[in-house]
Amino acid sequence: MEEKIFIEEQEENKVTLKDLLYQYLNNWRWFAVSVVVCMIVAGAYLWKTPKEYSRNSTIMIKPENNRNSGSFTSQLQNMGDMNLFGTVSDVQNEILCIQSTDIMLETVKRMHLDYTYSSEKHLTDKGILYGSGLPVEVEVEDIRPEQGLSMTLRIKDGEITITDIKTRIDGDEIYDDEEYVCTPDSAVRTAAGAVRVHLRQDEPADRTIYVIRRGYHSAVSQLKAKLAFSLANKQAAIINMSCRDFSPARAEDILNTIVTVYNESWVKDKNLLAISTSDFINERIGVIENELGAVDKGISSFKSENRMADISITSSRDISQTVNSENAIRGYTNELYMVRYIREFMTRSDDKLLPTGLGLSSDAINSQIDEYNAKILRRNNILRYSSDTSPIVVEINNELSAMHTAILNGLDNERVRLSQLIQAEQSNKDKYAGHISNTPQLERDLRSIERQQEVKEQLYLFLLQKREENELTQAFTAYNTRIVAKPYGGLSPVKPKKLYVLMIALALGLFFPFIIITLKTAFNTVVRDRKDLEGLATPFVGEIPLYGSKRKSKNAGVVFVVKANSRSIINEAFRVIRSNLEFMLDGGRKKAIMVTSFNPGSGKTFIAANLAAAMAVKGKKVVVIDFDMRHASLSKQIERPKQGLSDYLAGVVENCPIIVYPGQENLSIIPSGVIPPNPTELLYSDRLPALIESLKADYDLVFMDCPPVEMLADASIVAKYADKTLFVVRAGLLDREMLPTIDKYYNEQKLPNMAVLLNGTEKLNGHYGYHYGYHYGYHYGYYHHYGDYYQKDEA
Repeated sequence: MEEKIFIEEQEENKVTLKDLLYQYLNNWRWFAVSVVVCMIVAGAYLWKTPKEYSRNSTIMIKPENNRNSGSFTSQLQNMGDMNLFGTVSDVQNEILCIQSTDIMLETVKRMHLDYTYSSEKHLTDKGILYGSGLPVEVEVEDIRPEQGLSMTLRIKDGEITITDIKTRIDGDEIYDDEEYVCTPDSAVRTAAGAVRVHLRQDEPADRTIYVIRRGYHSAVSQLKAKLAFSLANKQAAIINMSCRDFSPARAEDILNTIVTVYNESWVKDKNLLAISTSDFINERIGVIENELGAVDKGISSFKSENRMADISITSSRDISQTVNSENAIRGYTNELYMVRYIREFMTRSDDKLLPTGLGLSSDAINSQIDEYNAKILRRNNILRYSSDTSPIVVEINNELSAMHTAILNGLDNERVRLSQLIQAEQSNKDKYAGHISNTPQLERDLRSIERQQEVKEQLYLFLLQKREENELTQAFTAYNTRIVAKPYGGLSPVKPKKLYVLMIALALGLFFPFIIITLKTAFNTVVRDRKDLEGLATPFVGEIPLYGSKRKSKNAGVVFVVKANSRSIINEAFRVIRSNLEFMLDGGRKKAIMVTSFNPGSGKTFIAANLAAAMAVKGKKVVVIDFDMRHASLSKQIERPKQGLSDYLAGVVENCPIIVYPGQENLSIIPSGVIPPNPTELLYSDRLPALIESLKADYDLVFMDCPPVEMLADASIVAKYADKTLFVVRAGLLDREMLPTIDKYYNEQKLPNMAVLLNGTEKLNGHYGYHYGYHYGYHYGYYHHYGDYYQKDEA
């Protein structure tokens, strides 16, 4: 029950923020070292990483006007907007078109971005050669699109030496270690192909240039990674473009070239409709020319055969009405003629752009034709970076098929309507023509032929006008974009970001020791300081701070640190324990004090020796017995005499050797003697109680330095002769789970008059704190047999 209560108290005694703060302050050197190391790593990263510069440009996608009218006047109005054919632009689609592989590949080819030239073997921003700084240009004849290549060029005295040629063909890497010497513009045959080097400077300086050629696919992927496109505003047709590159000049050229290639591609697409219309008009003009020539020849033949002259109109009223009807019939006939032509054109090909602006009076049919052409252009645009099996393409094809059928039906309906109108006008004309009963039959026949001639002439002139308008359309088609802002950017690199990298390095430098110290403190299960012992029922006699550095304390052995006139912290600590211990000794009636612990390396010998020295400094006569006959730490301080306690208990010597510590007449030490084969059995000797009693009579205090209580039975045997037990707990060594066992020893009185002494607390900025990782090696063993030692010594 008591053990459970103690454990609960220990659970409440957790690490506080103040404790962690002391740990951080005490380990400030680790923070400093970690920050310095991280900063060095960050500096190396900044030094080795090529610097990239950013250039930005802004373009505007011009809005397109979708107009049904195909007249020359409408076309001229569209020219004012610099947009002749097309529909309203979808800016998102245009961004996808700009990023398409075709545009990127053409940019790579024009700028030769598949080749990289550097004056350093490892690519750096300072070693990249471009523009006016590039003295040569390499051309490899018949190179495959995806063939990789690298070589080294050395220019000296006007000659070019090509070495270290590496190429990859069909997955196989080929290395050509030969040296090729050539003159500018002359081809030399290598393992990679015929290499030709062109000089871009008249007299280039002697230098070494490293050339790398990537395949087109790799170069396009690399180019796409450098670029970024975004809408400036959701309501605006403005696109922001940016490019990152080692060379600011090359980044600017890339942006300009992409815009140029896109504009050329856009103009080419837009001219497809005009070209299709032009072909249709030229075909119709050829047919009309033949028909018009046949009509002219017929009139001439008719007049010659009938010897006819010009006949004036005799009845202006009837003829005027007749003329009006005839004009209406001609207009309807022309329109019917165009409807038949368009339907014949659609019947011959159902996948071509339809001619527009041919003077159809039906707004519905004109709108359907414009929408049909727009969908064909959209489908062809998507097919550039997609396939025929794409769901979008399939859907558009289905829509085009339905629209094709709808337009044919509309043309059929329009043809029926026009035919009805012609019949109505014909009836009206016949009504007035009946009034001209006296008109000779020949005049009527001639008039009929002349009407055919007029129809053909008007249709011919109409087609010529449309051809000229179409030619103007092709000549004045403008680019789809307008540059709002030319490529611009700062002189500072955007990658790597120096301040950002240094801030991360600083944060990591502080984070690593922070997390290590925090985890180490949180998962620390050993006794840390006096606070961990507050729940013990066993009396607490005091604490001793850590003496020296951790490494020095671990290897230095027992050191007498108590001095007569010293005011150091450790001397004061021993004086405090001396006062507390005198109070516990009940006025000096209890003289035999046993010092032990749970763990080896707890510092019990250090405590016994210095506490005895503290008593001796006060004037008390003190003796310290080294009961640790295996390790003999205390005996080493007096150069480990050949005879000691083990010799006395074994009966080898009659009187137990007592050595006065040099420089301190009140302090004596009984060494452990020769390491016996049976230390525990020697302690059962009848000489031990007699020795203790005699020492109590001769000395004021007797300190007994015993081995750890849990590891050997020696301490339990010696405890029978002790009046007081100092149980040493080493901070940073003893697990807190063992503390209930100390109380168990105290409650069951396994050791007489126990009192706990905390050793090795670390001083942190004026506060005693935790001490980690402090372990003494404690080795027990037999170095040689007891009898053999004396035989060697006597010899």
